[in-house]
Amino acid sequence: MLFKNEGRKTKNKYKILLFFVTVFLLNSGWVVNREKIVCVTVDNISKTVITAADTVGQFLKEQAITVGPEDRINLDFDYKLLDFEQNKLVIKKAARVTVEYDGETIYVLTYDDTVQQVLDKLGVKTAKNDKIFGLSPDSSVIDGMKIKIVRVSKIESVEIKYLPYETKLVENTKMLATSRKTIQEGEEGIVKAKYDIVMENGEIVSKSLVSEEEVKQAVTRVDEYGTLLQYRLPSGEVFTYSKVYDMKATAYTTSFEECNKTDDHPAYGITYSGIPVRKGIIAVDPKVIPLGTKVYIQTVGRGEDYGFSLAADIGTGVNGYKVDLYMEDKSTALQWGIRNVRVYILQTPVE
Repeated sequence: MLFKNEGRKTKNKYKILLFFVTVFLLNSGWVVNREKIVCVTVDNISKTVITAADTVGQFLKEQAITVGPEDRINLDFDYKLLDFEQNKLVIKKAARVTVEYDGETIYVLTYDDTVQQVLDKLGVKTAKNDKIFGLSPDSSVIDGMKIKIVRVSKIESVEIKYLPYETKLVENTKMLATSRKTIQEGEEGIVKAKYDIVMENGEIVSKSLVSEEEVKQAVTRVDEYGTLLQYRLPSGEVFTYSKVYDMKATAYTTSFEECNKTDDHPAYGITYSGIPVRKGIIAVDPKVIPLGTKVYIQTVGRGEDYGFSLAADIGTGVNGYKVDLYMEDKSTALQWGIRNVRVYILQTPVE
């Protein structure tokens, strides 16, 4: 135990001696470089370095660390490093950032931490609905970052839409098939539509229908079209007809055998409609061809046409699609016999 105590006393004597030697050397003008401990952090990467440099500037030169004018450093270059405690040196290198807004592009070097800080420093204001494309105000700034401001505006639009009118066709049985006329003009309907529109940087990105109101109903256009057809005879004469029937045609006279009347009878030669018989008077079935109808009888096959006629009489043997044609003499009636005819129902067109 005595030996160990003697050893401690000896060590203490050496420490005291070293202290007085150091003081003596300092007072004598001797320069002594003491080692310092520096914890340097560059862009969140830290390391601890033992250095003999006296100032921050000397330390940076020694470690070949470049600090640009836009970089941020927590200590001045001429700051003297401390001997007896750890020196903390923090450097944040400036990031290259592109900022696009309102049609402008700005390139900056910045040591700011967040996107919002960069915008604040540039004096770029953002409205409530504006967006930062792909980022948020709190996004961390990194080298090469592109900050694009998207100006968002919401507007309400009122638009007038015109609804097309329909066209209705109405048959006119007294007008030529080649004719058509408008009896009521059409008018477009009007609808007022409200939309919510979202625009980004002046361009429409969405358009949503909010409501529609019919201001005026469309008016249907009404057009008449004719159904009457025309036929040209070999003579060149043209007649207009509404219908045509294929029928069987017989012939009759006013002979006693057929009408059971003599020429002194008050009703001799008088038709059912009260018109005296003559060439062109025919008997019909009124359920098929109404009395008083003008027709044209065309012979199908052999023989001449009977021609223009008037449905003025009826007969017990005339029913359905049959007609009985008046002939002035018995021989002509017998010569006619029974023939196939085409009966055109005449109609005078009204324009």
